Amino acid sequence: MNSKYEQIEKYWQGKLEGSDLKAFEKQMQVDANFAEEVGLYKEIEKSIAHRFKHQKKESELRTTLNKIQKEQDFSKKTSKVIPLMGYKKWLVAASIAVLVGLFFFQNDTATYSDYANHEPMEVSVRGNSSTLDQVQKLFNEKDYLLANTHLSRLADFYKDNAEIQLYYGITFLETDQYEMAKMTFEKIADGNSLFKYKATWYLALNALKQNDIEASKHYLKQIPEEAAVYDKAKSLLDKL
Repeated sequence: MNSKYEQIEKYWQGKLEGSDLKAFEKQMQVDANFAEEVGLYKEIEKSIAHRFKHQKKESELRTTLNKIQKEQDFSKKTSKVIPLMGYKKWLVAASIAVLVGLFFFQNDTATYSDYANHEPMEVSVRGNSSTLDQVQKLFNEKDYLLANTHLSRLADFYKDNAEIQLYYGITFLETDQYEMAKMTFEKIADGNSLFKYKATWYLALNALKQNDIEASKHYLKQIPEEAAVYDKAKSLLDKL
């Protein structure tokens, strides 16, 4: 039997299947502490990945600055044209240029977080009002893991409600369950509801979050000018 954390890791990687997956999801439904622990595990994993990413950027910057310094050291040994004070000023200027270059490079690149601004969940349906109120509270507080767990029942009951299905898909996307998110959004995008192109927009975001730029472009190009999300789609497409 795998340890609890091995099970959680497999769950987030999409490798938990069959009876193991059902048992895992059942435990999340009945054990709020366990569900919270599953969500916390993912947040810690993201934090670690974020830290390594910035460490890599810092390492690249240090390498560049060291290279500049070595080149200038060599220049000082082979020529007396560059005074020491001028050299120091030049090195500082070069350092600032590298930092500014990295800043603009990072900020000019489209990222999922730049566009993942979800509208508050405010859905009206007949029946299940208490369950719906609870789900909407969880979603709007960005507790996407628990919202996903509760939405599974609502989505199953309201199979033809594209709005509920859309929010269900967003909870999959926010918890990195990409295949489930894609399947959910595709069903809406293939239909003729008012949420057709919003689902297409989220298909593009789903691809972007996985760094699949070509797939993201493909979906964005399917959004027509009359769609409410067209301006956002065009803005993202221009940056990709």
